[in-house]
Amino acid sequence: MATWEEIKNHIIKKYPVFDAHNDGCYFYTERWTDDDRILEAAISKTMKIKDGVSDIWIEIESPVGEMGYFEVECACEYLASDCVCGGLVKKRGDEYFVRHTMPIKNMSLGALDKCWSIIINAADEIKKRYLGDE
Repeated sequence: MATWEEIKNHIIKKYPVFDAHNDGCYFYTERWTDDDRILEAAISKTMKIKDGVSDIWIEIESPVGEMGYFEVECACEYLASDCVCGGLVKKRGDEYFVRHTMPIKNMSLGALDKCWSIIINAADEIKKRYLGDE
């Protein structure tokens, strides 16, 4: 089980952090591909309350972009069939993101790294397949 402090230190050491704010509870990371495209993700700490009990969760989110109905349908089918984690969420108008949230109490640093990679690669694949972002 990792603590938020361990996760925060891991993020700062392992990922190229482009921006960090909210007292270190939000990190904006990026990775360049071999063909000079950038893959972005936000990693943040969030509190979830269920049955009066507060737990710390980690949220990983990678932008896809604006999508129409057809692209959303295809992206959801892709995520349902080819990804082991992540879901499509809509924010700020028609802007979509691939997001995965997990409780900190069940997480290791290796699990964080794996989920980060899966989420940014899933968002990138959706961009390439359905939005023509090559």
